[in-house]
Amino acid sequence: MRIHNWACFTFFLFSAFASNLGANEEPKLKVNPVFVGNVTGTTALGFMNGPDFLFDAKGGAYFSVSSQGLNNTPAITVYRATVKKQKFDFEKIIIQKADSVINFAVPRLAQTIALGKGRSLHLVWSGSHPSNDPLKNATHQIQYARISTNEKLNLKEATEPFTVQGYLEAYAESPSRIIKYLWQDYPSAVITKGGTLHVVWEGRDRFHQSEDGFPLPFIAYATRSSSGKWSIHGNIDTPPYLDNKGLSEYQSRPVIVAEADNTIDVFCYGGIRGKAQILYGRIQNKKFSGWKVLAPSARDQKRVTAVVGGNGDIYVAWREEGPEQYSFIATVMRKKDGTWTEPLQIGNKEEYASTPSLVVTNTRVFVSWIGWEPGFLNSNNQENNRFPEDDGAVEGTLYLSHKSLADVRFSSPVKLTGGTASCPNLAINPRSPSYPSVVWTEGRECPPGDCIQLFFSDIQPK
Repeated sequence: MRIHNWACFTFFLFSAFASNLGANEEPKLKVNPVFVGNVTGTTALGFMNGPDFLFDAKGGAYFSVSSQGLNNTPAITVYRATVKKQKFDFEKIIIQKADSVINFAVPRLAQTIALGKGRSLHLVWSGSHPSNDPLKNATHQIQYARISTNEKLNLKEATEPFTVQGYLEAYAESPSRIIKYLWQDYPSAVITKGGTLHVVWEGRDRFHQSEDGFPLPFIAYATRSSSGKWSIHGNIDTPPYLDNKGLSEYQSRPVIVAEADNTIDVFCYGGIRGKAQILYGRIQNKKFSGWKVLAPSARDQKRVTAVVGGNGDIYVAWREEGPEQYSFIATVMRKKDGTWTEPLQIGNKEEYASTPSLVVTNTRVFVSWIGWEPGFLNSNNQENNRFPEDDGAVEGTLYLSHKSLADVRFSSPVKLTGGTASCPNLAINPRSPSYPSVVWTEGRECPPGDCIQLFFSDIQPK
């Protein structure tokens, strides 16, 4: 699919927190929204703990979405965007039968991608191995696919590397309970320079349950070597949890980043005395440090994302319930001495904010998110996106803010889109590393699920 016409609009960024700064002191930027295609729902780009959008060294952009394949079969579509004769060209490959979830009108998928050696794109998602048994199709195990990016996108491998036992038995014992409670869900993946794929996810099993008998989620971790060998395989009773016995009552929505071949950082949110708090830990030489609370707060924290800057600093952003506003985006940075900066607050005091995406260029930090006014109803008719349980569809206005690496304050929030947006993902193109690109969905869900549009755009100086 080749796009010949770009819709363009420009916007201006101003300093939000320092009234003595003039308008000309912030760079003027523009975006060029390019329509990619229709998708199945506002969460088609995943659940923001990815990554789900990245570039290769030659400037090719990759992003994956939940979609519909032949005969409306739930699937995952992987896109590659390249520039040919100053026009964007989109190539795609559809992974068929990626999921089949009973009683879900829109496929509920959580996918993540990573680029490795040999021009391979690695795709990890929560789904089922194709089966004629509808119950087995709804188990939601960790799935893996490897796609060659040489010339044309080409599926080379697709497998369910391991299977956590107990789903069918638990469902048979209590069929009235919603089936997702034994799902392996929300994977996040990264590849280190040696070619090892590191995967974390929200794991569950039959043996770790709440007082009312529901399986508790904890973060699990597995690896795939450059030769294709997984650290676990076959049927297992319990996921390989990092640490499910210490600090938190549960753990959810992990994100993983790599400092080095032998140093991996993991972030999530977990229950601490009844409040969700952002947790972090480090895997170093295959040993996990244990969980710590990143920025202790009396208020609810969720929707975490993280990125490693070019100098090795780690930047983290999350959604936090606010004392003076409805909710805001908080960011911190880990310095070279291992300490964390005090959280910086981003957002509009008159609105809610959630689902941040974060990137660091060679000079600046960029954060995008979804904001909405109090009383907003999303496509599921949920007021305020069900805040503070905003763990599903989060719709609203797409915003962006940024700061230089040396600044201690972010620019004012700038509205990037009108209409109803969702799932913004930022990524850096190495061919133009000063400013990010963004993908997002726009529109409200409606039967038969083809009302949501997927957009791609560069952000560049005007």
